Amino acid sequence: MLVYRLYRCCNKLTAKILHTFLYLMAVPCIVVGTITVFDSHNLRVQPIPNLYSLHSWLGVITIGLFALQVTHTLVVGFFSFWILLCCEQGTAKFRAGLVPVHATFGIITFMLAIATAVTGYTEKAFFSLR
Repeated sequence: MLVYRLYRCCNKLTAKILHTFLYLMAVPCIVVGTITVFDSHNLRVQPIPNLYSLHSWLGVITIGLFALQVTHTLVVGFFSFWILLCCEQGTAKFRAGLVPVHATFGIITFMLAIATAVTGYTEKAFFSLR
């Protein structure tokens, strides 16, 4: 999301490619992080329950919205790209209509990720006081 704000000097195609690359690089990070969290809870001598806190549920919602965004972008982007090769005028209005939806869900997902991180730090601080 920040690529479009930080790299205004670049042409739009370069920004789109960088945005997509960073977007796709987040997927393995999310997968590894999620597996690590469940393993750290389940493989302890005294297992910790999963999905018991606000932090956990915000994380699940954030991952879900990110997955919807990835799926939507890949499916719609792929088909609009191939249709674009045949008829650019037909897809221009369609793609322009999807930009606000994509941007809004991106901002919501970003804010949820921040809220998840803040609740995680708060939870960690709370447990360290015990």
